[in-house]
Amino acid sequence: MQFDRDKFKSAVHYICSLMDPSELGAVKLHKTLYFSDMLFYAKSGGAITGARYCKQRFGPVAPYLWTALTELESEGAVEQHEVDFYGFRKKAFIVKSAPDVSRLSQEEKQFIDSVAQFVCRAHTAREISELTHNAVWEAAEMGEEFPYYTALGLFPAEVDEEDIAWGIAEAEKIDEQGPKPR
Repeated sequence: MQFDRDKFKSAVHYICSLMDPSELGAVKLHKTLYFSDMLFYAKSGGAITGARYCKQRFGPVAPYLWTALTELESEGAVEQHEVDFYGFRKKAFIVKSAPDVSRLSQEEKQFIDSVAQFVCRAHTAREISELTHNAVWEAAEMGEEFPYYTALGLFPAEVDEEDIAWGIAEAEKIDEQGPKPR
């Protein structure tokens, strides 16, 4: 995946503009970006921003997020504040100007909108963080990057007897064909 730095920054600004600051903190911003990129990749074969996502304590994070937010703040587009949230410190993002979404397609914006609603309105930060602690996350080392193909691990799947029979039949067909010439 090719990382598009400007598109990533646009996506960050856009997400901040979609949500009320009380609904969006750092955890939910990271998860909205992660699910947007990964699920869009699973759907279309390409990510929205191509950002890297690495394993951290509270789930996958985009290492470039803080740089993008600092740039947006220096441009006067977004302000970052620390606020008290039930005895915890939480980041709040105040949008000061409309985001430039020219780098995002209509489909990408709609996709981000849906993911942001799911992450920010349907779940607490703890719930959305726990949702990312799946088998893919468990298998990674702390700090390790998640390749985009791991997006397929976000979808629950159960292997049944029919799947096993199909796999065995396919393996037997391949075995009957013998080794491929080099």
